[in-house]
Amino acid sequence: MTLILHITTREDWERANHVGIYRTESLEKQGFIHCSYPSQLEKVADANYSGRKHLVLLCIESNRVRADIREESAGEDSYPHVFGALNLDSVTKVVDSSLTREASSDCRLVLHDLLEEFPK
Repeated sequence: MTLILHITTREDWERANHVGIYRTESLEKQGFIHCSYPSQLEKVADANYSGRKHLVLLCIESNRVRADIREESAGEDSYPHVFGALNLDSVTKVVDSSLTREASSDCRLVLHDLLEEFPK
């Protein structure tokens, strides 16, 4: 099992729970759901979510995902992408998080707790 992470809005996650599956705009437009590994979370949060409110962090166990997961390069890094809708039972933890302007410091706190809960 590999832990992968995805940041989304609380509203989108609640909608997914109502309909029984999680889909994103990127899935419709690009064909996949953007995810990251724990070591990449700070960078992703700073680049895309700093200052946003009403966010949740989805903790996804890769071996439970029914859709294909492929690692794809983006610059110097490779990120896990989910090529299909995400089955809800692959999400084993949801962390409420409103990232401040210093998103990376918020992420460090969340990651510390997560990595104790999901050891490698």
